[in-house]
Amino acid sequence: MIKMHYMKHAWTAKDTHRTPYFKKIWNQLILPKEPLIVDPFARDCPLAGHFTNDLNPETNAVHNYDAVVFLKGLPSNHFDLAILDPPFSERMALDKYGLKVNIYTDATYFKKVMMELHRILKPGGQILRFGYCSSTMCKGLETEEVWVCNWYSGRNDVIVARMRKMNHTII
Repeated sequence: MIKMHYMKHAWTAKDTHRTPYFKKIWNQLILPKEPLIVDPFARDCPLAGHFTNDLNPETNAVHNYDAVVFLKGLPSNHFDLAILDPPFSERMALDKYGLKVNIYTDATYFKKVMMELHRILKPGGQILRFGYCSSTMCKGLETEEVWVCNWYSGRNDVIVARMRKMNHTII
């Protein structure tokens, strides 16, 4: 059974990690005392410390690689949590990265991201995925909780899905 939550008036014009809904969700996560966190689309979010990456070198991210290249360079079964908040609109992809194609809507690319996240997470590790979709795109991940964050406007809601790497392999 997937736990569902609905948040009204959830969004403000801030970076995701500074929004009221992010803080509410973050406070509900159960993590180890000193979790190892990775953020392949970090922009200016500092929560993953040294393991922040963003294609745009003008951000505060430590690394500036394509997300798949960044993730491939990380060790397997290592992280407790991945924050997954890529640009999920064409306008944001253009504004933040100068990209005319939004990688978030490229299923082939995004599946590679999800498979790499699955590889680098410890068994029981989690992904906090932000966007318009809650699909895991990987059989080894299970969605456990979903928040629908309503902007209270004509804009699309933001879906936040918490996924967990299962402790066993599905064949």
